[in-house]
Amino acid sequence: MFKKLLFFMFFSFFTSLYAQETWNFPPSSISAETQDALGAQITINANDKAIASWQRFDGSNYIIQTKYSSNGGSSWSSSATNLSSSGQDAGSSRIVMNNTKAVALWQRHDGSNYIIQTKYSSDVGVTWNEVATNLSQAGQSSYLPEITMNSSSKAIAIWKRYNGSNYIIQSKYSTDGGENWNVTATDLSLVGQDSYVPKVVINDSDKAIAIWGRYDGSNFIVQIKYSIDGGTNWNASPIDLSASGENVGDCQIALNNSNEAIAIWTRYDGSNYIVQTKYSTDGGATWSPSASNLSEAGEDSRQSQIAINNLSKAIAIWERFDGNNLIAQTKNSSDSGASWSLVATDLTLPGRKSYNPTITLTDSNDAIAIWKRYSGYCWIIQTKDSSDGGSTWTSSATDLSTAGQDAYQPEISINSSGQAIVIWPRYDGSNWIIQTINNLTAAYLESLRDHSETN
Repeated sequence: MFKKLLFFMFFSFFTSLYAQETWNFPPSSISAETQDALGAQITINANDKAIASWQRFDGSNYIIQTKYSSNGGSSWSSSATNLSSSGQDAGSSRIVMNNTKAVALWQRHDGSNYIIQTKYSSDVGVTWNEVATNLSQAGQSSYLPEITMNSSSKAIAIWKRYNGSNYIIQSKYSTDGGENWNVTATDLSLVGQDSYVPKVVINDSDKAIAIWGRYDGSNFIVQIKYSIDGGTNWNASPIDLSASGENVGDCQIALNNSNEAIAIWTRYDGSNYIVQTKYSTDGGATWSPSASNLSEAGEDSRQSQIAINNLSKAIAIWERFDGNNLIAQTKNSSDSGASWSLVATDLTLPGRKSYNPTITLTDSNDAIAIWKRYSGYCWIIQTKDSSDGGSTWTSSATDLSTAGQDAYQPEISINSSGQAIVIWPRYDGSNWIIQTINNLTAAYLESLRDHSETN
């Protein structure tokens, strides 16, 4: 009885705290602290299984490492698994998972060029196949790998590769969660000009969209291709999304299971870079005729990100110069990007710089935004959340990383029940180490209460 009383005192404290603060402090350090680790990535599935990946210096080279969690990021496997072979540098790791499988992707130097490699896991990150598969062709360098996978383990990998004259976008597909891949890569972008920063998404009906920027002889423009069969085949000619005549910057793509898609990018308007979007209701086959300007003219905006859920709610986030510093801003849509809130919401406070905003959104319309912000002494990771699809946000930002040293490049993943994990590299005074923190969901606190009632 006394044990239960103690628990309910603990539970009452945490539920009162939960209304104000939902994060499981302090952050966990998951990479070994004797060498630098960077490039952190995170993914979580509907069963609260999670995988973290990063690149870590082994004394001679950077290698790709992972750890897994079986409880939504509350604890992690004791030892990291090396995915890439030692002896050459590897970086730009990406990782995806569904409820049964996981696929990791990275670029690694083969002694002459960078090639794209992959490994798969049939137990969501506990173990991995022994020998990495080379996806890109040797002889020229390939960079910037990205990967996506749906619930039936259809996976698509994408990257840019030099063909001797230009960088082109290539892809391969797998129908079995990365165990096997088609033999010959598909060229998605046209030859003759450079293409860069590819991204790819797939939904549960095997609709897929790839997006990238390509030089048209005068400027960089945003292009896409779409697939209706999980990347086996793609439409014949790339579709231009951005208007010609000015350069575009970064581009992103989001797709839900109703085949609603939103593309987002930054484009120069003759004076400044502004955030623009277009939307599609048929999996990328057709797009809205005119782009919507999301950010206000007059100052530069960049680093745009987009998320859409299966209820047609969408949130865009970006960083914008306010005349003194970069701040994180957001807008939301209730109709899959056809229209947007009129006025952007400032998520970060003025007076200090904020960078690298990222957004997540669930089918319950729960959203979490993260970024890094300068405190006047160091860079810290901050967050705000929304329970209505981005219409309103918590008034005060929460500091996730510990003050005193710099933290950079945060990433976040969230599952359907709202379990979220944030990951970042943080300097500890000697080396960069990978840290994570997860939120304390209502379901998690309920499980603690149920455990107490049965013990």
